Amino acid sequence: MNELQTRTFESQQLQVERSARDSLVVQIAAAQESAVRLIEMRMHMHERDFDRQHDLSFRYRAEFEANMTEEQYEKLKRMVDHRNKARESVDCLSKVALDISLAEFQSVMEVREFLAEGIKAVYEKLDQAYPGTLKQIL
Repeated sequence: MNELQTRTFESQQLQVERSARDSLVVQIAAAQESAVRLIEMRMHMHERDFDRQHDLSFRYRAEFEANMTEEQYEKLKRMVDHRNKARESVDCLSKVALDISLAEFQSVMEVREFLAEGIKAVYEKLDQAYPGTLKQIL
């Protein structure tokens, strides 16, 4: 009877451990999915910015192309730079989203830390080419 109780207890322990592992896997997967969705939201924001700047620069150029002054040219250049920054932001953020979705994490906290570090790295990189970009996440 003692041996049966011991085996039953060990079997129950294994089931509890398996359930805990399965629960952790589900929590990590949910955290990864949530992180990717968060990045996608930022990507959509930058994509809308890209589209807006692209349209503005195209119309501005069409309007002033024939007799563009130096000042108008500089304004057009700023629009194009802004558009390019938005495109680069989308490209960099999509890489972070891909990395998160493919990585294997041991905890939800690891996912969150990876997300925070990834986004910060993207905006630090962009800030080098486009000063002031880092302010968006601070």
